[in-house]
Amino acid sequence: MGSALDASVIIPVLNEGARLRRCLDAVRAQDLDGDMEVIVVDGGSTDGGPDRARQLPVRLLAAPGTTAGAARNIGAAHARGRFLVFTDADCVPQRGWLRHLTGHLRERPDLAGAGGALRNARHGRPGVFEDWDNIACYHGIITSNVAYRADAFREVGGFDPALRCAEDWDLGWRLLDAGHRIGHCRSAIVVHEPAGNLNYAAFLRKQVWYARSDVPAFAKTLRAHGTGRGRAGAREFARTAGLHAAGAAMLASVLLAPAGVAMLAGWGLQKTVRTALTVPEARRGFFGLWAHNTAKGLARGWGTLRGVGDLLRGRWPTAPEPGPITELWTALARAPERVQDFVPELAMAELDAEPRPR
Repeated sequence: MGSALDASVIIPVLNEGARLRRCLDAVRAQDLDGDMEVIVVDGGSTDGGPDRARQLPVRLLAAPGTTAGAARNIGAAHARGRFLVFTDADCVPQRGWLRHLTGHLRERPDLAGAGGALRNARHGRPGVFEDWDNIACYHGIITSNVAYRADAFREVGGFDPALRCAEDWDLGWRLLDAGHRIGHCRSAIVVHEPAGNLNYAAFLRKQVWYARSDVPAFAKTLRAHGTGRGRAGAREFARTAGLHAAGAAMLASVLLAPAGVAMLAGWGLQKTVRTALTVPEARRGFFGLWAHNTAKGLARGWGTLRGVGDLLRGRWPTAPEPGPITELWTALARAPERVQDFVPELAMAELDAEPRPR
């Protein structure tokens, strides 16, 4: 692999050429107390994204037809850094991001990894509400913003290439179950710019897909739990399954009885209050946020039901697709929004805002 570097930044891409250039410019502008490399792994883009990457001093690898997790593993296999840092093509790391993540891992040898803070670009009403929720509630390890020690990453086998979603949580759970610790660095900020946040129909379809595609990761961790492993994922399954089951039950109640409307309102209220107490500007959009949370809960509940159905039939979804009640969600959320993907409440160490100088 050649001489070792401090950090390898690994970015999978598939038909995100325009966003990729913004991401790469932001990564290359990072200040770092050491040497770094940037590795782009192309999953078979047809929009000219790889050509844009070739114009910059980055390493470009080809991995057509792979999952995002498999693409990241390919990048990690070619990486020379002692820290493997992950972000996505539709993300823009902010000033100090890389220095903060790697600085904390340098000064805390007890940590196998560190997740950073996530913000949402405020494009469209879903983006505004998701950003408020990230400020109030996000405390996770999704691959938009996370770094791992290369030796710990390889010890547990990296990402599961068979998972199309939640492969980042699956990796974190396996590290925790192997006895490692993961920290949360709130000063390492990445702005996420998902195309699905531009309108509610796209946003809610994506939420269905997320919840539907999470089911294989939970099924995997429950199988591991049955063999004495998988404790971290099983704990998160118990929490998340309850939330998704509530959404599914409310969906049925809305379709079957007017009283279900009251259930929906109460279910979305708790998260809305928490966000409003943390983010002052969210108080002005309280009722829109409430509707957003409710609609997202419905979408997630429906996605979970579909995922369980996939499990029973032995098949899994491969891409977002319109659901049969998209119009209902869109009507419920015409003026609304809410917060982010399921966030496992991991026992993460809260890191200082600034790592100590090297």
